Amino acid sequence: MDAMSVIEDILDKITISFISKKAQMYTLFCVVFKMFDKKSFDDFFEKIKIFVTAYSKFRNEFALDYEDDVMSAVYADIKKYKLASSEGINKVANRTIRFEILYKICAEYGDEVFEALKKLTEDMNKLLNAKQDEKDQLELDDLVDEE
Repeated sequence: MDAMSVIEDILDKITISFISKKAQMYTLFCVVFKMFDKKSFDDFFEKIKIFVTAYSKFRNEFALDYEDDVMSAVYADIKKYKLASSEGINKVANRTIRFEILYKICAEYGDEVFEALKKLTEDMNKLLNAKQDEKDQLELDDLVDEE
């Protein structure tokens, strides 16, 4: 009941689609239980929201290369998490990957990682917007061709 209460506390318009997926709920539930052992939920709610925002914007189709070690590590972690969430979600190995990454992000990493997650989100937004602009331009070109 305590774990469900914590999860309910982070439920909002940002996290609802993430939490409503079985694999993510299971992972989050495990992370919360582990955090009960540490008895520390410092900045947990902000951290999970930042992670969920970055996760929801992340697309494997975009390959980003960062020279900064923190940015590279965050990019690799979220890419690994996304992959473990999309293929064989019930495999123990994928469950373990998701748990370890989410736990590290929520309980072990410092502020520099959250700044990196915010930057990654911004970078993904730029790429998604550019892709949408390109798609819009192609659709306009199709309309011109039809006329």
